[in-house]
Amino acid sequence: MQTCGRPDEKTLLARQDAAGKGQVNVVDPFVRKGYRFKGRAAICEPGSAEFAEGIERLRAGGSKLTGRVKAIVVIEVHHAKPLISPVLQVLLDDAVQHGDQRRALRV
Repeated sequence: MQTCGRPDEKTLLARQDAAGKGQVNVVDPFVRKGYRFKGRAAICEPGSAEFAEGIERLRAGGSKLTGRVKAIVVIEVHHAKPLISPVLQVLLDDAVQHGDQRRALRV
């Protein structure tokens, strides 16, 4: 979990647990595009069957970092939408506004 510029993990998990909803943004940093997934969330903590299952999935996928996992958040996705970073959106809007469709397509 990355918390760059955001509350610490415990605060995020507490908010997640209280609301019962979750949101994950997955963005490719090179093209600045991705997806936003929203839905019902559940926090699986060590000692639970769901946590053990998640750790096994990580191991099966080749992860060597399972010892560092503090909790696993499972989101039942209800909504998925394309996501464009605000910086890219400004560039696209500017290119279209100035009639430069070729530049807009390259971005």
